[in-house]
This record gives sequence, structure tokens and C-alpha cells, in this order.
Amino acid sequence: MKKKVIYIVIYLLLLALMIAAEAMLAYEVLRLDMLPDLYVAALIGIFAVLTTGVALLLFVHRKGKWIGIARQIIACVLMAVTVAGCVFAAPKVRKLRSTVNHITAPADVGPTRSIYVKIDDPAQTIQDASNYTFAALTRDEYCAKQVVKALENELGKEITLEYFDDESLMIVAYYNNETDALIINDGFLTVWNENELYADFAQKNKLLHSVKVVEDQYRDIMEEEEEIEQPEEADITNTPFILYISGMDTNAELLSNTRSDTNILMVINPNTKQILMVSTPRDYYIVHPWGNGGKDKLTHCGIYGIQCSIDALENLYGCSVDHYFRINFKGMETLVDALGGITVYSDNSFICGAFNEVYIAAGENHLQGHEALEFAKDRRHQPGGDLGRGQNQMKVIKSIIGKVTSGRTLIANYAAILSSLEGMLATSVPAEDISKLVKMQLSDMAQWNVLSYGATGYHGNETTYSMPGLATYVMHPYFSTVNYGKELIGRVMNGEILTQDDMTMPK
Repeated sequence: MKKKVIYIVIYLLLLALMIAAEAMLAYEVLRLDMLPDLYVAALIGIFAVLTTGVALLLFVHRKGKWIGIARQIIACVLMAVTVAGCVFAAPKVRKLRSTVNHITAPADVGPTRSIYVKIDDPAQTIQDASNYTFAALTRDEYCAKQVVKALENELGKEITLEYFDDESLMIVAYYNNETDALIINDGFLTVWNENELYADFAQKNKLLHSVKVVEDQYRDIMEEEEEIEQPEEADITNTPFILYISGMDTNAELLSNTRSDTNILMVINPNTKQILMVSTPRDYYIVHPWGNGGKDKLTHCGIYGIQCSIDALENLYGCSVDHYFRINFKGMETLVDALGGITVYSDNSFICGAFNEVYIAAGENHLQGHEALEFAKDRRHQPGGDLGRGQNQMKVIKSIIGKVTSGRTLIANYAAILSSLEGMLATSVPAEDISKLVKMQLSDMAQWNVLSYGATGYHGNETTYSMPGLATYVMHPYFSTVNYGKELIGRVMNGEILTQDDMTMPK
């Protein structure tokens, strides 16, 4: 009798452990708030059935010693599997929630200003450069003053600063030892690669110090605007919105303010299940939104931050961008790998990649991450160069959308996909809106009508706001294609269903 009581106590403790594990997983799923109510109810129902079944197997006896032993073994196996499954899954769900919160509230990647000295300069720390003369660009005066103030506070002495009107004058003076150090935006290093005079800057110089710039003039204006009471945000699952996709020109595993190589407005109408992608060439020669009327390449706007690129596209298409999705080259490669590869259609066959290692056949290609990245980056082999590349980038995104919106991918790989992208992806879409979109897709498993359109232009050479002393390659817009893109955006926002025929501008 005493032995029987001991077994009952042990079974009760094991059953309590099972219930606790189930409750832990259910709690994490409810906190995640991404599964439709039906899925959550089904999970809780499964737990209830398992718990009831184990209890019946343990405590409702049947005649026969071996039958009783078999029932106990089955019950213990069910408990072990359930507890192990819950203990394994709960941290995964918790990690997924943490990742979503992280990418929707990304750490500010800028702006910063870096201080460079020559590679053979004896200074090893900023303290060693306290007597140096620092150089900065006149147009960056607002941020340069903040750097100087930070250095003076840190070093306890006054800093000598000299301004220059353009990069060429500043670099010449620096290499002639008229100044000792440069205060620059690191994003400009990618722009300087376009000029043979600066292309070897990274090899000839070293980073000495970086200073966080709290605000610039434009962001001060933004803060004043934000003080105005904003209307309540619409429900993202039943209100059309525009998402800016920015592909950053860097292979680093962390986001940074640099040139935006991919610039796509994704117009999403959740009511009609319509997605329109409008691609704008990276070298489009447009008015720089922060450049006092000066013109610049669209790609250069990314150096000044995501908002500058958004402002440029809003001005170009006369629309309002609601959110952004920012990913770098390394992030796109990782995303495609996490999806198990994607299938894209190529209009022609070509070999691409830094070592000509990627072969793309005419027709359908199943591509892994590195192959998809090279396919999206290539413009040397594309009809129209950058225009063809823009079309290929939208093909990659369309294939990614197809995979991400499939039920199998959402359920099986969603956590792995987001976790793998941490640090390489950032979005302004709130976490709760991401949850709503996932719930919506899991509930209706709708097929989305995804179409793409690209603005075009003609080639030229012009000086730019970001590189005023150098005439460089640009693409002048054909504004007829821009205006048609503007029309398509309005039609999708107004609930019209577009077809592939609409992607060709009427003559």
C-alpha cells in the first residue's frame, strides 16, 4: 500500500511538470501574439487532450498486470515527449519575440562622424592628436561642431578646426600636411571610391576615433513636426500602405549609413491582396531633399540616413511612405539561405560574381543566398544596365514574398529566418503590426498578386551635391516613366487590381 502511494505521488509530480511545461509554452505563444486564435485554441486543446490522456493512463486502472505496466510506459513516454517539446520550443518562441522587438526598434546606426589620420601617423588615440588641426566640410558644419565640442570636453582643451568647401580641396590640404586629421561621414568613403583621387583612401589612412552626432539640422525640424498631434495609425491589415525597401551597399554584418543600392517602393493593399513594386535606379539624378536645392544621385541619399532616401522618393513620386524595410547585402544573402533558396526567371544567361563563380541560365534558376545576391547585384550583363538590375532585384523580392507568405515557410522557418537576420535588418513596422500581418496570412493563406514596374532614364555626367568637385555618371529621369509610376501607386492605393499589361506604360 505504501509503495502504491509513492507511485501515485511520483505520477502526480510528473503530471504537474508536464502541465507546467505546457503552460510555459502556451504563455510564450500568447505573448508572441502572432498565431491566429484558431491556432492558439488548437494548441491549448492538444495540451488538454494530452494531459487528460496521460492522467487516464496513469490513474484509471484496468485488469491485468502487463496492461497496467504498458499504460504507465505509454503515459511516461507521452509526458517525456511533451515536456521535452515544450522546453525546446518555449525559448525559440521567446527568442522570436525578442528578435521582432529588436528589428522593429533598431539601435540608431547613425549619424556618426569619424576622425581619420594617415596610416603612418604616430597618433594611436585621440589624446595623441590633441594638438592637431582638424579638417571638415563646410556643408557638414553642424555635425563637425558637435564633434569638436565632444573632443574639447574629452581632452580638456580647445580644438583647431578648418572648413573646406569640397572634398578635393580638403583632401589636397590634408595630403600636403596643411591639416592633420579629417572629420568625415564614413558613408562618404563608398562615394569616394567613384573618384580615382580618393579610391585608395582606406589604404592610406586609419580610423582614430568616432563621435556620435546627436542630431543634425533636418532632424531638429523633424522633432518640431513630431510635436504636432498625429492621427491614430490605421490598421495595417485593412489599410493600404507604402513600404520603402532599401538595400544597403555593404557586406558588413551590421547595418550602417551608406549608399542605398536598392530603392523600391512597395505599395501594399491588404484588401485586394495586391503588391506593386516600383523600382528607381540608384543613379537617378534628382533634387537632394537636404541639399538646399542641389542635385544628387539617389544612392547618395542613403549616406545621410534612411529618412533622406524616403524624402527623396516621396518628392519624386508625390506619395507618402508609411514604413521602411532596410537590409544590407549580407542580410539578403542570409535571408535567401534561411528560406532554403528561391527560384527566379532570367531573361538571359550570364556569368557573374567577383570570381565569375555564379552561372545564371536563361529561364528558371533555383538560387541559394550568394547566387541570388550576385544575380541581384549584376548590371554588366543586363539589358539597360542598372535598369535591368532593378528588374532582377524585384524578381528576387517577388520570389522571397512568395516563399515568406506560404504557410509552410511561416510555420516552420519564421523564427529561424528572423533570428538569422538580427543586426542586418531593420524596419519601422511596429512589432504589433508584424504580428497582425502574420496572423492575417496564417488565417487566410491568400495568394498575393505581385507586380513590378521600373522608372527609366538616360545617361549623363554631372557634379553632385555629395561630390561637388567631380563630374560623375548619373541617370537623368524620364519623367514620363516617373509620372506613370506615380499613377500606378495611386491606383493600387485606391483598390484597383492591376495586371501585367498595366506594367507597360501606354504610348
